[in-house]
Order: sequence, then C-alpha cells, then structure tokens
Amino acid sequence: LIAPFLFGANLALVGWVLLVQWLYVGSQDGMLAIFVTAEYRSAITFRMLVGPIATTLTVLVCFWSSDVSVAIYLLLLPLYLVPGSVTGRPGSIHSHSAR
Repeated sequence: LIAPFLFGANLALVGWVLLVQWLYVGSQDGMLAIFVTAEYRSAITFRMLVGPIATTLTVLVCFWSSDVSVAIYLLLLPLYLVPGSVTGRPGSIHSHSAR
C-alpha cells in the first residue's frame, strides 16, 4: 500500500509543480518564443493536466486497491514516455541561415 501511494504522490506532486511553472511562464510576456501560439499553449496545458489529475486520482484508488493503482500507473507510462503530437505545432527552431 505504501509504495504505490508514494510513487503516485511523487508523480502527482512533480506534475502539479511543472504545470504551475508552465502556467507562470505562459502568463508572462516575453517568456515564450514568438512562434508559440495561444492554441499551442492551450494544447500543452491540456496535455500537462492529464498526468497530475490521473495520478492524483490513482493515489486515492490506492487506498481501495493497490493492484488497480499499479495497473493504472502502468497505463500512464506511455503518457510520460511517448511524445504527443500537438496540432498547431510551431515551425522549426533551427536557423535557415545554417544551410
């Protein structure tokens, strides 16, 4: 019971801290590159919300069944391991003069 709880609490805490940092950066003028559109920011915010919400709920499920919580954590791994495609992605950041 304690290991899945600590694992999930750690993932949730890190996810919430990263989300708060992202929201702060998005709210400040000049903190993001010019090509990062509002649509792109909202897509990233949504993607960053999924992890902390899911892990917070899974921490609560841990008290009911640690086996179910471990299974949910395993299902969440691709969220952290596989980069997602976001519509409205900004263009390449590589310089065109380097050709």
